[in-house]
Amino acid sequence: TKRNVATGTVSFPYWRFPGNLSPYRYSGEDFVLLPAMFDDLFDWDKNGKLVPVMASQIPTRANGGVRDGGKTVIIHLRVGLRWSNGSQITSANIKFGWKVDKLPASGPNCLGTCNVIHGVDTRGPYTAVFHLNRPFAPFAAEALPTLWPTSWPGGWKRGDAKAAARKIGLDKSFNFLSSHYPTNGPYQVAKVVKGKYIELRPMRFYSTLSCGAAIAHLVMRYVPDETNVYGTLVTGKTDFTYAPPTDLGLIQQHLGSLHLDIQPALQVQVNKNADWIPLYYHPFVAIDNGRIANFSISSSTIAQWGVQ
Repeated sequence: TKRNVATGTVSFPYWRFPGNLSPYRYSGEDFVLLPAMFDDLFDWDKNGKLVPVMASQIPTRANGGVRDGGKTVIIHLRVGLRWSNGSQITSANIKFGWKVDKLPASGPNCLGTCNVIHGVDTRGPYTAVFHLNRPFAPFAAEALPTLWPTSWPGGWKRGDAKAAARKIGLDKSFNFLSSHYPTNGPYQVAKVVKGKYIELRPMRFYSTLSCGAAIAHLVMRYVPDETNVYGTLVTGKTDFTYAPPTDLGLIQQHLGSLHLDIQPALQVQVNKNADWIPLYYHPFVAIDNGRIANFSISSSTIAQWGVQ
């Protein structure tokens, strides 16, 4: 298959400079870049519908992907996926990632999500079978483990989940701020000028949702003054930005010069001191300034709410 020829430069401003891009140690500013560097098995599309990304299909009862009353879930990978060093992505990486995510050094990353899993089997290179402690409606959306290669040069030896968890979760020098780290998304870090910008370029083995990335240079430019973020757009120094609701006043100052793309979403506050988070990130919905009610909601219902 003919690969895309990446062209052009697209830049965006951000008012905090990432200290690392580890999926286990990211902060808000890091999260801006991580979706370009890492793919998930599934994700939400712009209409609030769960769609397969690295997986080949959504598991359902009809296609045999959900069994035993929801306690067994079977996920099939797309064929031909690659890590950033060219090695193949297989079901073994799903199982290994689950082992890493369970360990304290990773957070543990499974806390509140993939700890619903009590076992993972592999059936050939592209099929993983998850055995759950109980049925969990948003499993495919929010309770899957991170995928990691079973070994990585300079990181961990084959099958050593403890070493991988320590390296990714605790080793500050293992920061993903270059192309030498394991990623599977369309872009990887190519250049970092601390306090100025981070440049991402296409990951040359990427073929998950497209045959290679389309943009040659994706640049996050550091803007120390948050109030000047939209000024960089108006002056043409940057091309787009993500605007949280707290920036609405700043947006209004530049309405005549900006194109706004507003995507509906539903967010909730899990307690009066917490940040607002998307509903599907947590099984609780807050009401009356911090009183919490527990709801059992299917992922499809949540998606429908998200676009209303």
